[in-house]
Amino acid sequence: MKVHELMTAEVWSCHPPDTLNDVARVMWDEDIGSVPVIDAKRHVVGIITDRDVAMAAYLQGKHLSEIKVIDVMSRQVIACGARDSIELASRAMDLHHLRRLPVIDDEGRLAGLISQTDIARLVG
Repeated sequence: MKVHELMTAEVWSCHPPDTLNDVARVMWDEDIGSVPVIDAKRHVVGIITDRDVAMAAYLQGKHLSEIKVIDVMSRQVIACGARDSIELASRAMDLHHLRRLPVIDDEGRLAGLISQTDIARLVG
């Protein structure tokens, strides 16, 4: 089975100049823990987690509306391709201790997200 058959295609994303307040609102409203950061062409340039938001607020002592995504996002993004096997995506998650991976298309644009829960449902 391929990643595109199991991934979630409707994915919330944000942009580097967005504020942490914007991202935190989406995370709360949609009950999600991480959001891919994309550029104008939908290329994944980073990822931000709820932990990143919490630590930035704590360490910087600023209101979330004063902190930009670009200042706290992880720039090293582990992703998988939409045509990759589920096994390859699962190994990448295990190797890098991740619960979710952005999925990119053949042009490197965000196509979706796959999670350990998605894979567990398939196996279980």
